Amino acid sequence: MLPISEENTGWSFEMGQLVHIRSGRWEKTGVGSWKFEPDSVETGHYIVARTNETIDSFKTLVRDELGIGQLIPLLLTYQLPGCIAEGDPACQEPTNLLTSEDIEIMMSVKEWNNEVQICVTYGALNVSKYQFLCRTSFTIGETTYLDDGVTEAENCSMITDMVGDEEIRCAGSVLKQLFSEEKLILVYRVSFEIENARKYFDRCSTSSSGDIIGAWKKSEKTRPSFQHK
Repeated sequence: MLPISEENTGWSFEMGQLVHIRSGRWEKTGVGSWKFEPDSVETGHYIVARTNETIDSFKTLVRDELGIGQLIPLLLTYQLPGCIAEGDPACQEPTNLLTSEDIEIMMSVKEWNNEVQICVTYGALNVSKYQFLCRTSFTIGETTYLDDGVTEAENCSMITDMVGDEEIRCAGSVLKQLFSEEKLILVYRVSFEIENARKYFDRCSTSSSGDIIGAWKKSEKTRPSFQHK
C-alpha cells in the first residue's frame, strides 16, 4: 500500500497536515503497559487539520470522518513516539487532547515525527473505562473521589461506604433510556469503582498487597451495580 501523500491522493495539504486517526479503546495490562485496541483491522482514517486548529474544530473533523454523533462522548489521545518519549512509551499513560493548546503541541510533534496516531475513544462505556484506568477524579454530589492525595485504599473505603447496603441492579437498556450518554459515563464509572473496591478488599483479606488496578479485568456483560447489554 502506498503511503498517503499529496502526489497519490490529489489532495492539497497546503492549509494543514494529514492526521492519521483510529477508533478503539485503551487497555492496561497487569504490568502497567498501555495498548490501544482498534475497532477494526483497517489501517484507519485520515483528516486534514491545521496546526492552529481549535479543540472543537478538531473534534468536528474527527466526528465527521468517523460518523460519530455530536451527543456521543468522545476522547482523543495519542502516545509519544519512542524517539521522543522517556523510557518505554507503552508504560506511559496516553497523552490527552483536551485543549486547543494540546492540539497545537500534538501537531508540532507530528511535524517532527510522522508516526503520531490519534486514538479516538467514544461512547459512554469506553470513555468511562479509560477514565477509570487513568484513575481520574470524579464527583458525586458534594464528594470528590480520587482527589489529590487520596490513596487507593482510602478511595475503596469511600466507595464502599457510599454504596452500603443500597446497591441496585438495572439492565443496561433501561439505563440508556433514563440517562444521556454523558451522564452514563458517571453511572459506568461508579460500577467500575464498586467492582474494584470489592476486588481490593478481597485481595487485602488474603494478602498484604494493596493496589490491584493493573490486574483488573472486567466482563463487558456484567457489572456489580448495573447490568448492561
